[in-house]
Amino acid sequence: MSQLQSAEYKSRKLRDWLAMADNGKIALPSFQRDYIWDNKRIAAYLKALLTNRPTGIFLVLQVGDGLKFSSRTIKGVRAQPKDAVELLLDGQQRLTSLWSALNGKGRHRFFIQVKDLENLDMEVVRVKYFPSSRVAESDPVSNRLNNLVPVDLLWEQRNASDKNGKPSSLYKPGKIWDWCKKACKDKDTDENVIDPRQMENAIYKGLNQILLIERELWYCLLPQETETDEAIQIFVETNKSSFTIGKIDIVVAVAQKKYEQDLRRLIEEQYDSHHNLKHYFSRDPDKLVPELGECLFKIACLKIQKVKEKEIHGGLPPSQGKYEVALHNLFMNGKRIGLVRFSELGKDLKEALDFVAQQGAVSKQLLPSWPPVYVITALQRDLRDIRKPAYKATARLLLVAYLWRSFFTDRYESQANARLHKDFVSLRICINKIASNGNCKGELPPIFEPDEHPLPSPSDLTKPQPWITRGRRGLAISSIILQNKPVDWVLGHPLDTGTIRTMQDERKLDHHHIFPVSYIKECATKEEINHGLNGTLLEKTGNISLGNDAPGKYLEKILEQSGSLKEADLRKRVESHLVPYETLRATDGAPGSQYMLFIEQRAELIADQISKLTAFEQS
Repeated sequence: MSQLQSAEYKSRKLRDWLAMADNGKIALPSFQRDYIWDNKRIAAYLKALLTNRPTGIFLVLQVGDGLKFSSRTIKGVRAQPKDAVELLLDGQQRLTSLWSALNGKGRHRFFIQVKDLENLDMEVVRVKYFPSSRVAESDPVSNRLNNLVPVDLLWEQRNASDKNGKPSSLYKPGKIWDWCKKACKDKDTDENVIDPRQMENAIYKGLNQILLIERELWYCLLPQETETDEAIQIFVETNKSSFTIGKIDIVVAVAQKKYEQDLRRLIEEQYDSHHNLKHYFSRDPDKLVPELGECLFKIACLKIQKVKEKEIHGGLPPSQGKYEVALHNLFMNGKRIGLVRFSELGKDLKEALDFVAQQGAVSKQLLPSWPPVYVITALQRDLRDIRKPAYKATARLLLVAYLWRSFFTDRYESQANARLHKDFVSLRICINKIASNGNCKGELPPIFEPDEHPLPSPSDLTKPQPWITRGRRGLAISSIILQNKPVDWVLGHPLDTGTIRTMQDERKLDHHHIFPVSYIKECATKEEINHGLNGTLLEKTGNISLGNDAPGKYLEKILEQSGSLKEADLRKRVESHLVPYETLRATDGAPGSQYMLFIEQRAELIADQISKLTAFEQS
């Protein structure tokens, strides 16, 4: 690293920071992660400013002609970054929070709660926030009665110069005055209960000038002669100790530094190119890049290929420490074995997630385990290379068995990266053998070892199990139900991938207690009531219509309300959820004994299905 030119420590008034952000004079390098602070963090930062506590320094890089960073403006700012004179390397979360809160942007509005607003005691107690749509918080009189001053009163830009050409103020006292005129009136008489001029003066001088808008915020200024790689290195070193930055953020910066690749944009492009990714990764752009980036780099680690004795073997365990090696493999110059195209990762992931969805794990909320997804994704190219349809079907059955063993065994509960890498290498050898002669006798991966990683027996399943939307085992039960192509008991439509996803998006998917809580609460513990085997998935309106009756009674109700539905068809609907119909239909017997019989019988049905899905017969 070259000798860094002298960095300067300077201060700038908060109002000037806001003005520069608003005009696009200060921008963000594109390799930085997006804005992620929540309202609690914003409120805490505002309170620290308003109570004159230390808030850290900003790290700023002067923009020079030779700088190769692509950039973007502060979130919410309409100006373009082309006019930027500075890049903010550290402080994005703080500056964006200030700009948003003081401009009244976002879904929540922030308020300074002072000790006694009517008596003009401006001692700051706390900073609060409320949804912008709440009527009470938009009423100045209510604000006064609760000692609340809206943060967005305290700054508003004006024209850059007055009629004489002199720089004008960056805030409007008139804005505070308009609020005070309304806040100081009595609700009933419409007369002033306090002099609005006194309140305006107290807010303007006490909160606006002294504590916030005129506060000096310090920053370290790197000169424009700073080399690009040096600036990124400083960014990385500055942020490594921050809990808001992850390994992917470092990799994004390294990609910009070494390969001049806008990795953030490439990750977002993969998300936009493959429609099914939205069901497995956050739709919040601030969370998308870390989530999807982490997944893609784990896959890239596995796909790195090494040649040994003329055979190609799998690459590296997908630990975070190997991400930069994977980065080199993705973007290095030249052609040789080992080169993985970034666009191929997205395509392979899309195909793997389609495969996983066909097995019932149709979304992030219903996916029992991520490790097998990385492995199956990294094997997609090998699957495409199989020419004979019968051989391809055999390889697919192998992956089905592998996936369900991942869901129902403890294989990845510990040492996940090393174990999934080992399984990946073994599976890759198996698939290459299947491609050649249709079988892979004696080559199954360690996850198929029954003594080391046993599958649950019926008696194991009758023991307390997590609810069907909680934990690996609970989610595996929901997936095995969906894999069986179930039909909604009440409405009669198939609960296929598209339907379940739509129901989730519209919040219409219910997790039904087959034996209702109120029916068995006197004879079962809470843990027994919420047993994973007592759950299934139904459409919300139909589920609500079942009420809290005994199972036999609500099944009768379904037949009565339908009119044309035959009991044989209702039986098929219920049994498609791997539920013993006769036990559910029974109307006699004690609830406790009926429920325990149901749990035992359903455990047998699900264990039998697990056995079928995890078996891999070789000819």
